[in-house]
Parts: sequence; C-alpha cells; structure tokens
Amino acid sequence: MQLGCCLALVVVPLLLLATPQRATLQGLRHHSGAGRGRVGAPAPALDTRPQTRVENVSFRVELPTTTTTTTTTTTTTAAAPPAPAPAAQVVAKTVPPAPEPLVAAPKPVVPAPPPVPPNTTVGEASWYGAPAGTCASPTLSFGTVVTVTDVSTGASVRCTVDDRQAYTPGRVVDLAPTLFSQLASLSVGVIEVRLGW
Repeated sequence: MQLGCCLALVVVPLLLLATPQRATLQGLRHHSGAGRGRVGAPAPALDTRPQTRVENVSFRVELPTTTTTTTTTTTTTAAAPPAPAPAAQVVAKTVPPAPEPLVAAPKPVVPAPPPVPPNTTVGEASWYGAPAGTCASPTLSFGTVVTVTDVSTGASVRCTVDDRQAYTPGRVVDLAPTLFSQLASLSVGVIEVRLGW
C-alpha cells in the first residue's frame, strides 16, 4: 500500500504535466482502487504516445492609448435677423367695366342718283293750273316723263308731259302747282331748271 501511494505521488504530477485532464482521471481511478484494498495491483500502463491538444487561448493585449485633443475655435458673427416680410396688403381695386364692343354706326342710305337721261336742256320753269304730276312742254311729245331739277338747290321732281305750252323764249316747261312748290315757293314764279328725259 505504501508503494502504491508513493507511485501515485510520483506518477500523478507527471501525468498532470503531460496531459492534465487524462492524468487527473487516471490518478483518481488509481487512488480510488487503492482505497478498496487492492494491494499490490499493478498500476495501469501509462500511455506514452504523444498527445496533441489544442486549446483555445485568448490573449488580451492592452496597448497604451494616446488621446489627442484638438481644439477648434469657431468664430461666428451673428448677423442681424432678416426683417420680416411685410404683410400682404389687400387693396380693393375698382375694376372698370369692360368697354362695350364698338359697333359701327350704320351708314346713312344715300339714294342712288337718278340715271342721267340721254337728253338734257337748261331753261326756265314756271307753274300753271294743271293736274298734279303733270306738266306742259313746247316741244316734247305727250307722255314723256321728264325730270325737272332746280339748278340752285339740286331738288328735283318728275312729271309727265300732257299739255302743250305756248312758246315763250327761254321757257322749257310749265309745272303743276304741287310740283313747282316742291322746288320753290309759288310766289317766286320762275326758276332756273335742267330738264332730262
């Protein structure tokens, strides 16, 4: 028993150096067997094969840290705050009404001038008691429609020859009183006219 204990004291530290876990287990087994009274039992053969064991080893390396302090000086010039925008002013404007579209004034209707008769003569005209719309001529045929125009005013009338006038030098027509009054006053008696037929 003393031999086994001595052996255990020598072998166990050696095993711990070689393979710590295996040697511990084997030593425990051997020690426990000795306690059971197996005196003189041969010690188990040691496994002399090289064993490789890789353990995860973590290293913590502390490096000296250098703290660099940079001081930056910023100079800020405070500008005056912008002036507030003026409030929108609502100005009521009187909008003039839209002008009415221009409408061209109708042109006065000018009566077309009477056609110029192919035959004209100038002389004096007088009036006598004849029916309305008729006149007397020294030379024109009965039924001839004659245009009589006052030379001084441009007014004109139309009459139909239905009587023969006595020949009077310079006189070309005698009119019914209604026609003569459209050209001049009856009190005038005689006017200068132009005949056309």
